[in-house]
Amino acid sequence: MAYLNRIEIIGNLGHKPEIKNFPNGKKATFSVAVSEKYKSNGEVKENTNWFIVVFYNKMAEVIANLDMEKGTCVYVGGKMTFKNYENANGEKRFAAELVGENLQILSTRRKDGSLQPTANAPTGEAGEDELPF
Repeated sequence: MAYLNRIEIIGNLGHKPEIKNFPNGKKATFSVAVSEKYKSNGEVKENTNWFIVVFYNKMAEVIANLDMEKGTCVYVGGKMTFKNYENANGEKRFAAELVGENLQILSTRRKDGSLQPTANAPTGEAGEDELPF
């Protein structure tokens, strides 16, 4: 039997990537907000899910050199990992991380707060049978 652990998200960075150096490589960590709008009782509502994204080694080095700020729109492809651990107070905690394999910057924030699409970012909306990337 074959198995698959694959996730793809498009959303906005919650903060600038944090880069950590280790003896055996680098780690880049950032959060991505993925929002969806829906109607409930005729009222438009929005739900946002936050993903913790990590990249290792070569990709972490690349990310360290990119101009990614809070609000940058990105595509991330990778796999989900789940961990159980104890914090400093001895409390049991659970964490889910998206371990990134692919990254594409779709747009950046201008100084006025508006989005600036990158040259290779899709423009407009995809049709029903088109992929947006």
